[in-house]
Amino acid sequence: MYRKEILLYSERGRFFKSPDVISERLESIYGIEYNEKGILFKMSKIRIQGGIKFEISGPVTEVKPVFNFIQSIVNIGENALIRRLDDAQNWT
Repeated sequence: MYRKEILLYSERGRFFKSPDVISERLESIYGIEYNEKGILFKMSKIRIQGGIKFEISGPVTEVKPVFNFIQSIVNIGENALIRRLDDAQNWT
């Protein structure tokens, strides 16, 4: 049996780059939330809850494909608690 994980990498800072790496096991993810804000300059945010909680934010054109990919690789059948994009309207 293979151990399935999401591995995310980013760099912070303009002049002094600082790498950030997050690794999360797929079976430990129990919540995914996606939000968009703004009219002219649309920004979006993904919140992922699992062994750790983390957020990914940025322009919709960059963040939404990441959300769609993560949502597609997480096995919804085995983990019914995962919140889907369609259910986001009901969140308060």
